[in-house]
Amino acid sequence: MLSHIAKITGKGLYSRLNDFKNPLILLIAFASFGLALRKNFTNKIINYISSLSLLIYITHCNRIIRDYVRFDFFQYILENYSYNYLLVGCFVSFGIALVYGVTFAILYKSIFKKFMDKISVAIYKKVNIIWNKIIDFIVKNENESENNEIIKSI
Repeated sequence: MLSHIAKITGKGLYSRLNDFKNPLILLIAFASFGLALRKNFTNKIINYISSLSLLIYITHCNRIIRDYVRFDFFQYILENYSYNYLLVGCFVSFGIALVYGVTFAILYKSIFKKFMDKISVAIYKKVNIIWNKIIDFIVKNENESENNEIIKSI
């Protein structure tokens, strides 16, 4: 009887509450973010892994990795083990991705970071010089056009 009461236009109450169009999901996200901003984490391991999070994301969601290394994990579990082991498989997959991502991020940070910082600073300086020249050119042309308009009006 409760299942009939909870159905709203063919969708159950549970699916309605967990729908991404639900404004409560957005409020929960903002509230969680606000709580996380107020808390100072002092765990060195968690802070180190969180400092690597962008690198972990970049290596984990790389197009090459996604196309050639990752596979349809859920289909593999269904064919070989059934869905009884899905939760265990998810934790194993999470563990493998975490170890793989952290390993590559640590290697990048320890080997390539100084080199990449030097390259990015050099590129920034060159782009900044070009940008300043463009801005100076635009300002100069605007001043000349304003002066020409003043002269024409006299």
